[in-house]
Amino acid sequence: MDDTGQVGSPMHRAVQSAERLFDGARQRVRDLFASHDQPLEVTPYRTYGTPERLEVRGRVLVRRSLPPAQSTDSWLRNVRRTVRSFLTYEMPDVEVTVERRGETAGGRTDEEGYFRVELPIQGAIGWTQASVQVKRADTVQAQVLVPAPSSRYLVISDIDDTLLPTGATRTATLIRTTLLGNAFTRAPFPGIAEFFASLVGGAAGSEDNPIFYVSSSPWNLYPFMRTFFAAHGLPVGPVILRDFGIDRQKFIHGPHEDHKLHEIRRILDTYPDLACVLVGDSGQRDPEIYATIAAEYTDRIRAIYVREIGDEPRFDQVKALAADLPVPLVSAGTTAAFHEHARSIGLIAGS
Repeated sequence: MDDTGQVGSPMHRAVQSAERLFDGARQRVRDLFASHDQPLEVTPYRTYGTPERLEVRGRVLVRRSLPPAQSTDSWLRNVRRTVRSFLTYEMPDVEVTVERRGETAGGRTDEEGYFRVELPIQGAIGWTQASVQVKRADTVQAQVLVPAPSSRYLVISDIDDTLLPTGATRTATLIRTTLLGNAFTRAPFPGIAEFFASLVGGAAGSEDNPIFYVSSSPWNLYPFMRTFFAAHGLPVGPVILRDFGIDRQKFIHGPHEDHKLHEIRRILDTYPDLACVLVGDSGQRDPEIYATIAAEYTDRIRAIYVREIGDEPRFDQVKALAADLPVPLVSAGTTAAFHEHARSIGLIAGS
């Protein structure tokens, strides 16, 4: 991207001004809804925590009526659902209360309707639920993962073109794929669900290793991803996406690399006693991001698996990068190659 697309550039300032006008119009609509006691909805995100602290995240929007996806939906119905998932009316400065077993904590939504509340607890293990309460909205249950004592390592995986084919390296293909399909009609790469299940089981088959999905996709696609994982048998784990906003600090959606590095470091720092396996693809910057993480956490990264997406010159770049890493990086076009390597170094069960 040239200087016209950088933070602080004339283009950035123009787009920022346009978004302010658009946000102002949306705020007037929100005020209208609020004055008429329009029902709200809370979307809780699957997150993670420790035995002493849960982090509950989500978003508060004006309630919409989005019909659930079906395997028989037409392409036009899929387009309408996808477009409507981005046409949201966020509710800023809304009070949020989180409760679990008598312990409560509160917070407020930001200007885009997002909230993040930390709840002190005692002795939580595995998937733990906390209720999220907002006025004019139904109470919902947020799911927060606390790794089990049996866990030996954690898995951090990208989503687009790592487990879900999207064509992210080609904008037209990405838009067409996202718009025309749904969680049931789109399929994961062959063998990826089985590979992830093996990693969760670990060498003993019962380690219950946690898996985290870290992507640069917008939070608007969270309901799609939640349904997609369930429909195709992918292990359940916390999902960390990002906001596609425009402000003084970020242009369009902020740097892809910064977002992923921040979230991966945060996960690793939360669980300093667990090793880690990283899974991504060559289509964007996953290899370079993971190389940075490997340099910072060398003694904890057991392996890096990169799905080959794109063209041969990019594959060669990834292989050259792998040669200089202090940890094994396996670059391949099939999930079977990852499975074989993971078994050979004792990450998963099998001989």
